[in-house]
Amino acid sequence: MSNENDELRILLLGEFKKLDSALGKLHVPRNDKDQISKKLKGVCAYLESADEQTLQVQHDLILPTYKHLVRLLKQNTKDPLTSLPQRASLEPTFEHVVQRMNDGKIGSATMAIGDANDFKTVNEYFGHPVGDRVLKTYANIMRESLPESDYVARLGGDEFVIIIEHKKSKPDDENNVDWVNPRAIEILQTIQDNISAAELYADRHDKKKIRVPLAITFGVANINPNLSLDQNYTSADNISLNNKAYKKDIYAEIRRDFQPLSKQQNQSAHTPDLPTSPK
Repeated sequence: MSNENDELRILLLGEFKKLDSALGKLHVPRNDKDQISKKLKGVCAYLESADEQTLQVQHDLILPTYKHLVRLLKQNTKDPLTSLPQRASLEPTFEHVVQRMNDGKIGSATMAIGDANDFKTVNEYFGHPVGDRVLKTYANIMRESLPESDYVARLGGDEFVIIIEHKKSKPDDENNVDWVNPRAIEILQTIQDNISAAELYADRHDKKKIRVPLAITFGVANINPNLSLDQNYTSADNISLNNKAYKKDIYAEIRRDFQPLSKQQNQSAHTPDLPTSPK
């Protein structure tokens, strides 16, 4: 048993020290970061000094601490472009929300998958720097429009995910299998309206300053705690919110009046520092 405990000690020490060195990447308040660092250093000191009997008794308490810190690290690893959490944060966040549902701390939760409308056209007609600014605008509006307790992340490209928690669960007399909490629909529609109202302008190579149309489409579904993350994602992705209103071709006039940028023009494209927030 001694060799097994020594191996466990070495393994845990290595993992906790990795977490300590990665702590600088966490986008959390300074006080929280200091508390986490103190806890990590305390665990490392304990692991280095604990005798075999104590280590054997306490390792069941240490492992949950390790898992919690790993989840915290994943949740707070930011996308470098938008400063939103990255895809890696979705699984631990989903598991945390499901646990809160099962514990009765929240009544229900909604998952929404957002796709920027025809984002390819933005890159083709305005250039990739403008495309990056469009994604930042989407991210800022979603972050500002959501309650602080809710979650938004960039999955990659022009795809985002939102999880909204609710105090109330689905009504007992509601028979619609596709029922979505009205509060979630209201929040998502506000995001869509704010994005459509945002003013973002771009200079093309022909010196014409144009307003870049913005719109996002959401797929949305209630989270089912008995299904996996992938199954819940598929459910949300398949049920469109306001599809007709927000999936319209917002770039028809751009394609009519302009030509796509050449590769050289795209590389030299830029965007002026103009307002991007809705009025």
